[in-house]
Amino acid sequence: MNRAYPEWPITVIYEALEEGQGLSRTQAEDLEAELELQPDRLDLRIQIIGYSMPRHFRDKSVAKKRARHILWLISHLPDHPVLAEPEAQIQNIDEEYEAAKTLLMAKLEQDPDNIQLIWNVALSVLVEDDTRSEQLLLHGQQLKPNDPGWSLMLSVIYGLRAKHGEEEQKAEWRACERQAKKLCSELRQQRDSLESDSEQWYL
Repeated sequence: MNRAYPEWPITVIYEALEEGQGLSRTQAEDLEAELELQPDRLDLRIQIIGYSMPRHFRDKSVAKKRARHILWLISHLPDHPVLAEPEAQIQNIDEEYEAAKTLLMAKLEQDPDNIQLIWNVALSVLVEDDTRSEQLLLHGQQLKPNDPGWSLMLSVIYGLRAKHGEEEQKAEWRACERQAKKLCSELRQQRDSLESDSEQWYL
């Protein structure tokens, strides 16, 4: 995957989205104008997406601009972690949903073992196509089995199915929750061990 940008820590993404949510309409329009001149300014694009949430639910013009920016991200940076955030996902009630889904699937076909891309697509289609989302999460789990995120999201899918009367999903739901908790516990222990080793080194 050709990357035009360095990887962003998730905290930086949250900060950009939050900063965008605090913008006024005039400030958002100024960022749009600046982005026209500098389309590679990812920070501006993410702030504008942040501004549009939840304004896009009640303002069609904001919704259109939001969708355009998300489609740009999918086209240019389909494995950017911002696309896994709710603010940067096109819902199935939006006119652009099918275009976004088709583009994401095409990108995934080109790079089927890209962990972040699998995660982005799985979360983007979870509500509208939980079967496809489940398949992607299971594939991601095979590629990176020690990441609790796969089990957590699978437990969401199985939990929703169980609530709708699919009894056979209850066992899988509980199993995924247990697996996710186990992996989270192991990751915390690893982190605590690293911090302890670091403290001893400084002593």
